[in-house]
Amino acid sequence: MAEIVTLDPLTLCDLDTAKAYMKSADTTVHDDVLKNLINHASAQIEMHCMRYLLARPYDTASVVPGKRATLKLDGDGSNRLRFTEYPVNTVTSAVERYDDGVTTRAINLAGLRILSTTQVSIPYDAFPRGRKNIEVVCNLGFSAADHARERRALESACLRFVQVLFQDREAVIGRGTTFGVGGETVQLISEPIPADIQKVLQPFVRLI
Repeated sequence: MAEIVTLDPLTLCDLDTAKAYMKSADTTVHDDVLKNLINHASAQIEMHCMRYLLARPYDTASVVPGKRATLKLDGDGSNRLRFTEYPVNTVTSAVERYDDGVTTRAINLAGLRILSTTQVSIPYDAFPRGRKNIEVVCNLGFSAADHARERRALESACLRFVQVLFQDREAVIGRGTTFGVGGETVQLISEPIPADIQKVLQPFVRLI
């Protein structure tokens, strides 16, 4: 029975765009190979950048594709909160979780201001000092509405990487992992992302 391949949620390019870029033949096996390459390229790019890239909700644990658990951040006792994923799009709610691991206190977010891609402030409350004691429901990452330029750059990097991976496959070499599609095995060896793609990705690499 043939393997059914699906694109992972929040890949950096879609199948139709990849097929147009690659001038790919419209066959099911070809599509499945491209889906695997898109999944792999997107995952490798996020690993290279050391962060999630496309906008996604951070909510209570959910089986909904693309969702992540509520974000847990360190409070520093001030009225400012720094995010570990970015850019910040919206912040819906925040609670302080006490040391007992059970008790929580809602933090007043009225008047919240987004100060930068990684930081917000509130005028009427504070984020008590602690480690992973602030739990935030929010949306973070490059959104289609507000970050079109960044998303185009990420899409172009992903398309170029898919092209490289596909060429490696045709030459029976590659970069990364192994998967089987339509009765054939694709072996991807561990090699770095090509330099031209790394250059496009440089502005997106996590700030340490």
